[in-house]
Amino acid sequence: MNYSILIQDKKDESMYRFLQVKEEIMEEVPKEVVEDPNTHEVRTEIELVGTGKFLMVKYKEPDKDKYESFVGLVECKRA
Repeated sequence: MNYSILIQDKKDESMYRFLQVKEEIMEEVPKEVVEDPNTHEVRTEIELVGTGKFLMVKYKEPDKDKYESFVGLVECKRA
């Protein structure tokens, strides 16, 4: 389950929208080739690297505790 925040518009109180946040676009970069000495399995490790470009996405949090702490921060800034 994902949690989101619904915000009421200040100008038109009948309008609501979801909170949006900036999220960096990540790129998968092969880091290194690792061989397991026991099984001789070769695998490439992938590292996520930021591209420096951002995208506006709807805020969503699967962890209820993190969501509630974020809501507390948002309410403190509004007061």
